[in-house]
This record gives sequence, structure tokens and C-alpha cells, in this order.
Amino acid sequence: MTLESLRESIESAAWFSRLGEFAGEPGRLAIRSLEVWADEEAVSDRHHRGVAEEMEWLPAQAQDPDPIRPELTDSDVALGFYKQALAALRSLNAKPLLKVGKHDFQHVAVGAAAYACRRAAVEVEAEEPGFWCGLVGLYAAGFWPCGVLPDGTVVVL
Repeated sequence: MTLESLRESIESAAWFSRLGEFAGEPGRLAIRSLEVWADEEAVSDRHHRGVAEEMEWLPAQAQDPDPIRPELTDSDVALGFYKQALAALRSLNAKPLLKVGKHDFQHVAVGAAAYACRRAAVEVEAEEPGFWCGLVGLYAAGFWPCGVLPDGTVVVL
């Protein structure tokens, strides 16, 4: 990935348009909904309940530390990609799968997408494209990589 291809991915992304459709692949686990997070009494299948109990949400706030690549330092260039992603996401209308029970996950999903774009730019600048660049590909394809399991598996809605 290059900074130009990252820019193009952000501009052409199908943000959250395919939620619940991810088929899964090695290192990436599919979930079909966020229903298990609706409330304490949410009824869900064993698969989703297990994921909810083990998953750590990926960062969604600009000031959150990077849990994956903390050794890579932010830059003004990376901040520009963060702002580009926020601008691209500004007119997003929440998909029904981002609202469960009394919770609306749209703000978290948007923040996580912008965060991933910023950290992907950091990886590219360091000439070490990896985890975050891979997540940008998932976002561009319309999915939401929302969390990570203890073994490093990415959870994708």
C-alpha cells in the first residue's frame, strides 16, 4: 500500500454497506450482527456470545493508544488521512445493523474507521504496511472490523 492508494481507498470506500455479509477467512472471524451487545439480557447464539465475552473493541477515539503497533509514531501526514476519512464518513446514514437495542454504534464505527485510516498512514510512512492497512481494505469493502480476540483474530461485522 502507498499513501496514494490509501487516499484512493478512503475516497472510494463502500463504508459499512456490507455489514453482516463477511464470510470469514484465516485470522478474521465473521459476526452477523451486534445483537449480543444490545443489553445484558440480549439473546444470542453461542458463537456471538463467545465473541462478545472475548473481544476487545478496536480503538475509536483519536487519542486512544494503538494496541497493535504502539511503536509507530503519528505524523501530520497521518492526521491528514484521519481528517480525510472523517470527511468521507460525515454523510453516512447509520445502517440498521449499527443500531441494536438502545445502543447506536454508528459513532464508534465511524471513529474506528478514521482511526484505522490514520494508523494505516503511519504504517505506510514507516514502510511497514500491516495490520491497519489490512483493516482499511475491509472498511473499503463495506465491512466493519470492530474488535480483536486474544489470539489476534480480527472480528468483522
